[in-house]
Amino acid sequence: MFGTNLMNYILPEYSDETNAFLDGVPFPSPDIEEENNHMDELVNYTLPRPHQHVEAPTPDTIPGPSKLSMASATPSKKRQPKATPKAPAKRRRKSPRSPSCSPSPLPRWTDDEKQKLRTLKTDEKSRFSWRVIASKMGRPEQDVRSMWNKIKDKLG
Repeated sequence: MFGTNLMNYILPEYSDETNAFLDGVPFPSPDIEEENNHMDELVNYTLPRPHQHVEAPTPDTIPGPSKLSMASATPSKKRQPKATPKAPAKRRRKSPRSPSCSPSPLPRWTDDEKQKLRTLKTDEKSRFSWRVIASKMGRPEQDVRSMWNKIKDKLG
């Protein structure tokens, strides 16, 4: 089916003017010998000569093994560490926060809560930690710290 009509699918259809132009274009006759030489160069490419490897001369005398290597060859006791390493100290972890998001606005604090925070933070005897103050206030530690910074800035 396609055998007879195959040329209709492969060859493009040009106008009569374009066909006349193509027929009139002078193509140089191919130089068969030059094309064959070019193909031979492409097929039989030559690589640069490999470097000649010259072996190093063998030494007349081979030095004996050092005393240190002889000592390590003999079996010996395993050395015990002098002291056991200390356990790593616990580190505070900051709450994971995306740097792109802005801090949320502070929740409302009443005057009584602010006063309670002032008394807890300025108590000379107890010196409560932020965690203890936050649990007593019933608020997140970060909110308590930021409110204290605002109060502290207003105080002076």
